Amino acid sequence: HTPIIPEVGRSVDIENTGRGELTIQYQWGAPFMAGGWKVAKSHVVQRDETYHLQRPDNAFYHQRIVVINNGASR
Repeated sequence: HTPIIPEVGRSVDIENTGRGELTIQYQWGAPFMAGGWKVAKSHVVQRDETYHLQRPDNAFYHQRIVVINNGASR
């Protein structure tokens, strides 16, 4: 469902305790998801690093944080 008004997201701390690096993306979508997801911010978090992903200053109708494993799976 599309919210009536845009919402401000939240900031999060991402701790990478895995064996490889992670890509963190803050994504947003327009009302009714026209055009799909777009990346507002992206950052690579190295192994044993903690990163503070600051929310964008904009308000969005749809938003999500995506974590992509770029590294070793063993």
